Amino acid sequence: MEMIGSAGDLCRDLPVDDDEELMDYKVLLRSGLLEAYTGIVSGLEDGQKIQLIMPHGQKILEFLQDLHNDHRGKKIEAGHDTVRNAVALIGDLAKGLGAQVRPLAAAPFVAELLADCASMTDDEQLTGMVNYARREVQAVMGV
Repeated sequence: MEMIGSAGDLCRDLPVDDDEELMDYKVLLRSGLLEAYTGIVSGLEDGQKIQLIMPHGQKILEFLQDLHNDHRGKKIEAGHDTVRNAVALIGDLAKGLGAQVRPLAAAPFVAELLADCASMTDDEQLTGMVNYARREVQAVMGV
């Protein structure tokens, strides 16, 4: 998990201004990190050991917020798969950790990301993932 967190830090700190190769690298790195986080969360949830992810929650939160900031600011175009995986990760964390993940669920970028994704009506899978994540986040927040 420390390696994934360090790679997320590297991804965040990559200056991509006008370097298309570096931008492509950041997109690929971010996609791989999302897959790693999602796989770990899924495996821990299946093994009923999801609480083991909690010490890494802040790094995951920072990673997701960086992805959202780049996507929203149009610095880097994240593909639907990447955004869908980010939304799924938020839903999975909320489902698996419940009240323990309330600080993540309450982060303003979470609501913004879900709202932005809900407006992408051309992707049914993304719409379904947004609905799933919203349900789980609302359950955590007691809404």
